[in-house]
Amino acid sequence: MKHKFLTIFSVLIIAGLTTALAADPPPNYYNSTTGLSGNALLNALESIIDNHNNYGYNTAKEHLWENVDHAGGGNVYLIYLGGTRFAPTRDTNGTNAEHTWPQSRGADASVPRTDMHHLIVSDSTMNSRRGNLPYDNVSNPDYEENGNKIDNGRAFEPRDAVKGDIARAQFYMAVRYSADNGFSLVNGTNPSGNQMGSLSTMLEWHLADPPDAREHERHERIYALQGNRNPFIDDPGFAPRIWGGATPSPSATPTPSLTPTPSPTGPTPTPSPSPTPSPTPGPGGLIFSEYVEGSSNNKALEIWNAGNTAVSLNNVVVELYRNGDGSSPQTLVELSGTLNPGEVVVAAHSDLSHLADFEFSGSPYNGDDALVLTNGSTIYDSFGRRGEDPGSAWEGNGVSSQNQTLRRKSGIVDGDTNPDDVFDPSVEWDMFPQDDFTDLGDPPVGATPTPSPSPSPSPTPSPTPSPSPSPTMSPTPSPTPSPSPTGTPGPTPTPTPSPTPSPTGTPGVHGDAWIIRM
Repeated sequence: MKHKFLTIFSVLIIAGLTTALAADPPPNYYNSTTGLSGNALLNALESIIDNHNNYGYNTAKEHLWENVDHAGGGNVYLIYLGGTRFAPTRDTNGTNAEHTWPQSRGADASVPRTDMHHLIVSDSTMNSRRGNLPYDNVSNPDYEENGNKIDNGRAFEPRDAVKGDIARAQFYMAVRYSADNGFSLVNGTNPSGNQMGSLSTMLEWHLADPPDAREHERHERIYALQGNRNPFIDDPGFAPRIWGGATPSPSATPTPSLTPTPSPTGPTPTPSPSPTPSPTPGPGGLIFSEYVEGSSNNKALEIWNAGNTAVSLNNVVVELYRNGDGSSPQTLVELSGTLNPGEVVVAAHSDLSHLADFEFSGSPYNGDDALVLTNGSTIYDSFGRRGEDPGSAWEGNGVSSQNQTLRRKSGIVDGDTNPDDVFDPSVEWDMFPQDDFTDLGDPPVGATPTPSPSPSPSPTPSPTPSPSPSPTMSPTPSPTPSPSPTGTPGPTPTPTPSPTPSPTGTPGVHGDAWIIRM
């Protein structure tokens, strides 16, 4: 989820273990990589993440079902199909463990077979369909399901929302087992021995789908168990420094910083215009971007800053008007902190705490209740119509607010600031199946607004010796405590030891404000 919440920190508790801040590696964890690139960097990372805790295959799978991919209430995440499925124990209800690096490509050895950084819970049928196919783009699929495509005998292409996750698992395996098992990534879809492909496609997916809140959360759970990290989630810039390719642009990152104040904004290195026009923000730019009215207590609201300036969330609340009440709201949730342009936070019932930045303070809403996003006299957005009881749901043209997931239509950047007007959900909302959490925590793809330029420092050309290769770099990089050298893209980029902010992926694909709570 792929969340980036810049001013609040939370303690991550996994299986009774307290770890460091989510996505924040221990101090000096990557110190030995400073100034390195190519094979030298690969070997340094291999030394750092080698010799992790090995639980054995059955125990590792138990951790997957009960912790790593656990979604609450006996449910598990399904990476390929999206959403969750009730499978309280390993290998139940049509689920099994998928080896993203196939066992036939060397992952049948005892240690890589049990490594949770590449093991995922999968629908058993989809796992079987994929087999040991390498990952690559598929243009003429023989089979498609939920965005996954298979060209039988050649390649498997996962859905867009998890392509970066898959790529970073492949990068990890190619480094972790390079010395012990001869793993490597090659271009094309005809690997041999313990190779996997396609490297060039993995680099593209890695850049297009940067780490999100869900991936960071999963990463921390594995780290608490295995004791080693996936370097490519911590610092996406490691991949191009080893294998070449474009360097991820330093957009806002889901990595909380020990220093909450952003570093000074420099001028945009490349004057080419952004492909996404800057939208006109509503009051404060805050809007509801996703509404989940799922089974039982699976209720969640995603709030997006669709404006061009940061918004303080202090004193911002979601008011709940039940059963046609128009004058006596309950406070469903109180927000706090700061939300930067293009970022989101998720408020949810405690049953979905693993996806939430904030938890509801009372019982959740139903499909016929009205919601108002407000700060005192300022109303940012509303859902439903206060003072009206629609029956069981708000409905219009086949779109219903009961037992559904609704997502704001593309291009909607202004909230409904009149909570008393007629409400037809089909006007601004698209409907998805019940308990579909696939994009929860992800800002609308391609709709991230262009942030307003920072007034400081002076727009004097940056003294950085190497220009950034990314034409869409966000002008406001998020700070991280660990330096990450950047350089000219290519097989062996030229590093610089200066403490440049840790790069992440292309903005507008997965960028969300986040705190991990479990």
